[in-house]
Amino acid sequence: AYAIALVCFTMLLARQADRVAVRETVAVGAGAKAEPSTAASEPLAAPRSKVEGIARATVWAGLALHLGAAVTRGIAAGRAPWANLYEFMLVGSLVAVAVLLLVQREKIIPFLGTAVVGIVVLFLAVAQVNFFVPADGVQPALQSYWLVIHVGVAVISTGVFTVGFVAAILQLLRSSRAEGSPRLASKGWGWLESTPAPAALESLSFRLNAVGFVLWTFTLIAGAIWAEHAWGRYWGWD
Repeated sequence: AYAIALVCFTMLLARQADRVAVRETVAVGAGAKAEPSTAASEPLAAPRSKVEGIARATVWAGLALHLGAAVTRGIAAGRAPWANLYEFMLVGSLVAVAVLLLVQREKIIPFLGTAVVGIVVLFLAVAQVNFFVPADGVQPALQSYWLVIHVGVAVISTGVFTVGFVAAILQLLRSSRAEGSPRLASKGWGWLESTPAPAALESLSFRLNAVGFVLWTFTLIAGAIWAEHAWGRYWGWD
């Protein structure tokens, strides 16, 4: 399901580039300057398409299946499903998809969808191939409510940071093109003109990373407390 969504988001991204190229060609033909620094600050509006509908539907379908996988994994293990690297990647990518859908609940940003879903597909593939372990309990020292609190918050913050990372990359690219960067002035980067304005992307990136920062700070504090309960020390440098 995610792989189909990835293809659809990529197609939407390509269509954005085509629309911007057509707009710039028309502007040049009319005698207007088609420079990145003078382009419209608002993204180019696009009618909803079947591809966008398929992208939304398959992401939601993937999220439902993904949630089912996480829940059944927890039932099989008899604990919270994030006690090893396989489960951490499984649930972390689940949170990333949920955050992506929350961010794009009103309008799809194809670059955001392409990058985040691409990362999720990669994480799930690597987790399945390289880190899969049978569902089982954890060692006695780790059988604690801190497994739910500490690792649970860590998983959520990782998912938020994933989307925040992609939003920050897009904001840097958009800002560089708006400022007339020679590297991003070519038509190959014209699709950036159809993304939200740099200020809007910076606001989105800031909010996501601010949430992730607070959650990860709590993760470190809770991890130290759990380590003291489990091993008798707050920090081991191991």
